Amino acid sequence: MKTDGVNMVCNTDLDPREEFQDSRVNPIEELEQVQIGEAMNQTT
Repeated sequence: MKTDGVNMVCNTDLDPREEFQDSRVNPIEELEQVQIGEAMNQTT
């Protein structure tokens, strides 16, 4: 938004992770590490 040569920015925090920590879906069992590239450190 621009007002009389002054730039104004409106921002909001759209990350709901902190607010709804108790209502998030959680895995029911242990997660397994998956390799996503050729290098050994490319895992998720």
